[in-house]
Amino acid sequence: MINLSYRKNSKEYIDDPQLDTRILRQTYQELKIINIGALGYWPTMSVVEYFLTRCGRDRVIRILDNGSHD
Repeated sequence: MINLSYRKNSKEYIDDPQLDTRILRQTYQELKIINIGALGYWPTMSVVEYFLTRCGRDRVIRILDNGSHD
C-alpha cells in the first residue's frame, strides 16, 4: 500500500527536461483517461460553465492555472 502520511520531496519523473517526448505524450494520454474516468474535469468545467452562464457566452474569460514547485 502507498504511504500518504508524508510528502515526497524528490523530483518527479515527468518534470525531467530530458524526458523523451513520446513518453511524455503517452503519460498525458494516460492521465487524460484517468481524469475522465475519475470525473477529474468536473469541478473545473462546472466553474467554467457557471461563469459562462453568468457573464454571457459571448464574452471571453481567462483562466489562470497557478501551480507551484518546491
